[in-house]
Order: sequence, then structure tokens, then C-alpha cells
Amino acid sequence: MAKSQMFLEGTIEFEGRDATYRIPSLMTKVEQVAELAHIKTEKPLFFHCKEIEMDNQYITFKYHVDEGFVPFVRTKKLGALPKLALVEQLLEIQGLENSEFITFVTPENLYVSSSQEIKFLYQGISGLMNPMHEQHLYLYHTKCLIAYLYTKYSFQQIKQQGFGKVLEEASDFLRSVLEAKSYNDIQIAVTRERERLQESYVEKIEKKGSENSLQKKWMTIGATSLCAVGIFFGSFQLGSMLQKPHVAKAEQQLDQTEHLLTMYRYQYKQDYKKMIQTASKIKDMSKEEKELLYQAYMGTKDYKKAMELTSVSRVLEALIKNKDTEAIAQLDSKDVTVQFEQANLKKDMNRVLELEKDVKMDNRRLGIVAYAHFVKGDFGKAFEVGKQAKNKDVMIAVKNKDIEKINNDPGKSPEQKGAEVAPIQADIEKIKKGEI
Repeated sequence: MAKSQMFLEGTIEFEGRDATYRIPSLMTKVEQVAELAHIKTEKPLFFHCKEIEMDNQYITFKYHVDEGFVPFVRTKKLGALPKLALVEQLLEIQGLENSEFITFVTPENLYVSSSQEIKFLYQGISGLMNPMHEQHLYLYHTKCLIAYLYTKYSFQQIKQQGFGKVLEEASDFLRSVLEAKSYNDIQIAVTRERERLQESYVEKIEKKGSENSLQKKWMTIGATSLCAVGIFFGSFQLGSMLQKPHVAKAEQQLDQTEHLLTMYRYQYKQDYKKMIQTASKIKDMSKEEKELLYQAYMGTKDYKKAMELTSVSRVLEALIKNKDTEAIAQLDSKDVTVQFEQANLKKDMNRVLELEKDVKMDNRRLGIVAYAHFVKGDFGKAFEVGKQAKNKDVMIAVKNKDIEKINNDPGKSPEQKGAEVAPIQADIEKIKKGEI
């Protein structure tokens, strides 16, 4: 039987990778469960919320934690490069600053995959659920997470006491992060630190020497680079590996490390073709090498190979994020989501509506469906879906159609028209303010 434990503002129970989170309804401004329906749409930064239930006492959320994700607290032992990649992923939290969705930026609410992708468990709706005033604190809490990742201090210590003690023993990189005024400043610090690390690793690799120097080099690189991924892929037995019977194996693994660091060096220079050439020399690629190869394929716009290496959905979402409509239109895939996006670009609203039931909806795609209903003249459905998607443009367009219909009715007097139009215009103002 699952054991209940304290979590954020309530309690949580885990059964395998399924989680049930329960909070007192009085701690929110939610009056009916329908107000939370949009939480169930899938979003990149959050795990899927499968069910939401509400009674007089509690609101219950049921989540599924995706395979391959582990709690953020387990990432403190990561090595330098993977940890830096994780810091860069944490910058995605910036996207929540102007979002209708909110969350608690804390280690216990955050999970990380082996490729350093991050996802939060809990998500709320701004204005209805806590944290009520979190928007302006996202940058601060992101910096607290990074400080927690690199130091001995607990997240709560850092959050409550500030960065004073941390700065006393911080590296130049961590100091730059904690003194950052924006997410862009942190990105600059990450770029500089990656360059420093890669130059350091390359210098070690380029040193030539005897078997003894090879063993010494292997111990140095192994400790800093290969063990970096130990938390996800298992730790290396460096002591036994460096005994004479294992020197050949050490040389082979040194070659693999050399390829990885060479790819990082080319990545920094954005020389994607050479990244791909380097990857072609690797027999059994690690997840980290595959991630770099994926980035190289995306950099050379070889989306077909990128899809084969990872997934259609990942490539598509990246192109949508970059607003690369030309690339989306040219994707060669029978995937239903790709077909949906291409139908939208072609303004084929019949096809959009035909495919909608087979596509996982998010806020943007719901807006596309709402617009398709509007174009087809089903204004009632357009408004309904537009409201679900919180798409103000579609909702206002429907209301304007209502006004147009009233004004074009020859059987109504100007007074009648004015009386009927006034409440519709009032609704439009409410829509603009987000009250409808």
C-alpha cells in the first residue's frame, strides 16, 4: 500500500511512477473542478496530469512520472559537463514568468532525465492556486536551485538566508550565476564555463606520453568527465581499470572520451558537420553523444535523421518553438501531429478538424482548432474551444460576429441593436481582461 508523505502544501502518495497529490481546497480560490481542466493538457515543463478530482475538502491531482526521470536531489553528484548541461536546462524555467501556469521551484517538485531534461510535478493556475505571488521570484529560485546543485547547503537554507555564505566559497562560475540580473546573464556564464571546461579537457587529451602518463591522464579525465554521468549510467571502477591487464581497455575508453570532448569542442564552434563526422567514428554511442548528434542534425537542418535518432515529436516541438514554419511544412512524416501542423499551415481547416481527436492537445493547438471552427462558421464551437484554450483573439472574433449579425438585421431598430450590442461589447472587455 502506498505511503502518504508531506509534499508542498499537502500530501503525496507514489505507486510506481504514478503519483497522487492532495491539497486542501480552502488553500485555493478554485470553486469548481472545471476551472482546472487546462492543467490536463500536456506541456513540456510538466508531467502529464491524468485526473483531477475535487470535493468539499480536497483537490486531488493524479500524475505519471515519465520513464527515465529521477528526483532533482540525485543530481548533486553529477560531473562538471552534465551538471552544466542541467544548469542550462534550468533556464527553461524562464518560460513560466509570463505563463498562466505556476509551480513551486523546489528540488522535491523537480525531476531530471539522463539527458538533463527537466520536468515539474505540480502545476497550478495563476490567480487560482498557490504560489500566488511567485512570478517575480522565478529567477531567484532558479539561482537557489543552481546554488544547491553546486554547494553543501540545503535549498531551504539558501532560499531563506540568501547567497551570503554561498558566495564566500563560490567558484567564479557560481558567483557569476548568483550575481546575474537576468536569465540571459546566467546563459552567458554557462557558455563561458563550458568553454573553460572543454579547453581544460582538450588540453589533457592532447598530451602525449608513456603508458604511465596514459594511466595518469585516464585517472584525471575519468574522474572529471566519465564519472560525470555516474548518477545515471553507473560509476566506473577506475582503480581496477588502470591495472596493467586493463590498459588496452582504458585506451579504448579514452578514445571514446576523446570523441565526446571533440564533439563538445565542435559544438561550441557550431561546426555541426564536424560533430557528425566525429560521431560516425563512434561504435556504441552513449546517451550524451546521441544528444550532441541530435543537436548537430538540428543545426544542419537534417530533420529526417534527427527524427530517426530521437523522435518525431521532439523535432517537431523544437521547430514549433523556433517558429520555423518552412521546416515544419517540409517534414517528411506520416505522424498525425505533423500532419495536423502541416494542415494548419496550408489553411486546410477540414483536415485540422479531422485530425484533432488523434492529436495531443496543448494550448496552442486548441487555439488552432478553435480558429478552424470559426473559419467553418461554427461560432458556438469556436467560442467554446477558444475559451478552453484561453485564446482571446478567437473569442473576440466570435463576439464581433455576433455584433455584425445584429447590426445587419434589417428588422431591428437602432435602439434594439444598441441594446443587444452593449452586453456583447461588455463581454469583449471582460475577455480582454481575462475575466471570461
